[in-house]
Formats: sequence, structure tokens, C-alpha cells
Amino acid sequence: MQKLVMQAVSIIALVLLNAGCNDTNTLDVSPEQEVIFNYTSLDGVTVNQFAKAGTGILAATSHGVYTREAQDWHALDATSDWHVYAVVEVSAGHYIASIEFRDNFYMAESLDFGESWDYVGSNFGEADGGGIIIIQSVELSEKMHALAYDNETGMLFATGFNVLASSNDLGRTWHILSGEWQGFAKGFSALTIDPHGAAVWIGGQNAIEQSQLYSYDLSSQVLSEHSSMTDMNGEPGTVKNIRFHPDEPSTIYASGEPGIIFSDDAGKTWRDFYLNEDSKFYFGLLIDSIEPSRMYTAGWVKAFEQPQPFLLEISTNGGDTWSVHEFESTEAIYGGVWSMYAEHTEAQSNLYFGLFKGGIMSVSIDKSN
Repeated sequence: MQKLVMQAVSIIALVLLNAGCNDTNTLDVSPEQEVIFNYTSLDGVTVNQFAKAGTGILAATSHGVYTREAQDWHALDATSDWHVYAVVEVSAGHYIASIEFRDNFYMAESLDFGESWDYVGSNFGEADGGGIIIIQSVELSEKMHALAYDNETGMLFATGFNVLASSNDLGRTWHILSGEWQGFAKGFSALTIDPHGAAVWIGGQNAIEQSQLYSYDLSSQVLSEHSSMTDMNGEPGTVKNIRFHPDEPSTIYASGEPGIIFSDDAGKTWRDFYLNEDSKFYFGLLIDSIEPSRMYTAGWVKAFEQPQPFLLEISTNGGDTWSVHEFESTEAIYGGVWSMYAEHTEAQSNLYFGLFKGGIMSVSIDKSN
């Protein structure tokens, strides 16, 4: 059963954190914007990741893959028993997903827009046997934490616990780019190909809860380690998402625990962008591709069993100041944000937030004011 609530609220003039590397908090006095929330509970699923598919959107969730049609989200019935960690479209209607089913990990493939799926035999997580790869089972030896597909080269990338691997045959055979199979770590959940396709960026957390951030140069085949949250504050941290500025590819944002950091020199040095002392998680940053000074984010308090409000944070000046919009509901919801995705036009931004145990919060922002 889906629960749909629509409501508009005005800006709450608050600044929760230092932002944009300012030394002091400042009040956002930008004009009010129309913010419309459209909440779909999806019976309490957790949304791990969004992916573009043609003109639509896919959502990888704890109860299968969902697609967005008109204003509604619909489950692909063939996937409803799966915990889907990641999904990508490699061509029209051709999807590849990383899943867990009955305590086993698989890679699954659909050739018909998700109506039917097959498990794919893959050597992901296995030694290559001296160059001879023998695939004996469709069960993976290791969980695929994240997937990314390069449309230009046809290369598929995936991360494991402590490994970055690539495949040029849509996941049948994998070759390690960095790390090792069955590594001792929490896993690389962030995976992004840079805008020029020259490098792959990965991030996550090691075995002692320290954040990790790396880039792998596809030409030189060199892995570079970068400073991240733990290096800045000495506290536990994780990198959940990596995003590039749409107009300035040398500016990179890494988000996770306890907030967001950035580099404006292609990753050579990193600074505080939106960190916080409360270790609140910010698992993504949405940047308006048409007006990059507009940015959106939402956080997650580490409370696995308790509901929490959904708080949308907006900056109209590149992160210097932030304002907060709260979704007002008569019932407590699980409003902690686990993933996010955006589509932008000249007049409007449509934002999608995947919640932990809370379904999907869709937000429309009218930019005409």
C-alpha cells in the first residue's frame, strides 16, 4: 500500500551548519520559493540508489526495483523478493542489477525493461585462475556494492568490499583494477566515472570506520588516495557519494559522514564544504545543472529504529548559506535520506530522495521567483 501526501511549505530561515568554508554562520535571506512535497511510503522500503533509464527513473530498493511512471512509483514484480543494491541501464530496456536473495549475492539482467530477469554467471569475487576464468555458479563470491556504466566505452565498473573491478562483456568476466577480492573493509559504496571518462572515483569506509576516497586513472592505471572526512576531524567517517560540478569538472564533492567535503583542484587538496559536529550523514549533494549556484541536500540521523523528520536544505549561492524546509506530516515518517537524484529545467527542479525505511520523497522546486 502506498501513502501519498502533497504539501507545500515556505522557507524556514535557519542555518544548521557551517557551509561553503565560511568561518561564521550567516542567515539566508534569499526569496521564498515554492516547495511541493509528494511523499510515497512504498510500505517502508529503503531506497539504495536511483538510476536514469531512458526518459524515466529506476530505484534500487530493499524490496526490488521500482520505476517511475507519471507521478507514481511502481514495483517490477519479478524483483519484489530481492534486495537490490544497485541498478544501471546499459542500453534501452537493458538493465543490470546487483542483488541479494536468500543470503546469496547475484548479478541479474533484464532485456525487456525489467519485466523478466535472469541471473548472470560471473567471476566477480573470484581469482582469475592464472588467466583462465571458469564460471561455475551464478552465485557471486562477493557482494557488488555499486555499479557504473560508461556509455562511450561500453565498460562496466563495480566495487566490492575493498576492490574496484571492470568488465568489457557486461559483467560476465571481471578484472581487478585496484584492491583485492574478499578485502577486509566495510565496502566501497561510492562509484563515479568522471565527466571526461578519464578516471573512476570510489569511496567508502575501511574496517576501522575511517572514510576512504580514491581515484583510478584509466590511462596510467594508477590509483591515487585522497584526503577525506576522517583525515580532517579524526572521527569515524564514510564516503557515500562523489559528484562533479557541472560547469567546473575540477571541482569535486564527496558526501557521507559527517557531511560534505570538496576539492577545487581536481582532487589534489580537500576542504570542509558542509561538515557538522553531530556526525549527521549527508549521503549526497544535488547541483542544478542549469543554475549550479543552486544546491540541494538532505541528511540522515543514525537512528535505525526511530522515525525522523524529512528536512530539505537549499542553497542558492553555491553553498555559502542554507535554508531548511521541513515536510509537515500528521504521522511520524522515516525521513532520513539514503540516496538522491534530480532533474532540472529552466523553471523547475524535480528532486527525488530515497529514504531509509521510508520510501521516496519527491520534491518540486519552482525557480521562477
